[in-house]
Amino acid sequence: MKKTVKLFVLFVLTAAFVISCLASCGSKNDPETVAAAEELIEKSYEINEIFFGKGLAVDEESRQEALEGFDAQSDVQKVAYAKADALCGYDSVSSLKEAALSVYTEQYCEVLFASAFNGIKDAIGNTVEYARYIDDEFGFLTVRVDIEEDAIKLDRTYDLSTITITKQTDSFALFTVDSLVAGEPSDTVRIKMVMTENGWRLDTPTY
Repeated sequence: MKKTVKLFVLFVLTAAFVISCLASCGSKNDPETVAAAEELIEKSYEINEIFFGKGLAVDEESRQEALEGFDAQSDVQKVAYAKADALCGYDSVSSLKEAALSVYTEQYCEVLFASAFNGIKDAIGNTVEYARYIDDEFGFLTVRVDIEEDAIKLDRTYDLSTITITKQTDSFALFTVDSLVAGEPSDTVRIKMVMTENGWRLDTPTY
């Protein structure tokens, strides 16, 4: 009888272990992948603000000099660049590129960089939109200040506790996460991450 009881207990414990293992192995929420997604989303807020939102802070004296006599109503497009604030954390176009590439894939960054650093040209090569950031002739990072009123309001954030990995391979991961707009619940967003030689990078915009 005692042997039967011991065998039954052993069976129950073994079954519980197997079920626990299967549940764990079947989980798509790999902790390391979730942690990478959380970190990248957090870092993406600043990158989004730089490229789509208010942009970098600028030196106020330089701003006044850049805007002095600036005529926004002129038929000839004019641009005004001011030096980036020394405390903004970036001192060159290269430093901005490096920061963006620490969050997003190279393929996605190509789109960001083309507009932010090269501007936009039409089919015959005429400039229709000047670059937002350029290094001046002295090597200082400068910011276009005549378009500040056109900045996109970025108020989407994410509830990182809701990240759910829906598919993962060695090369990419797909996950969903609940978003908030101005602090209010909004859409559930589907985001793709790609594994690069430098680790996971977002391949989907988060703004």
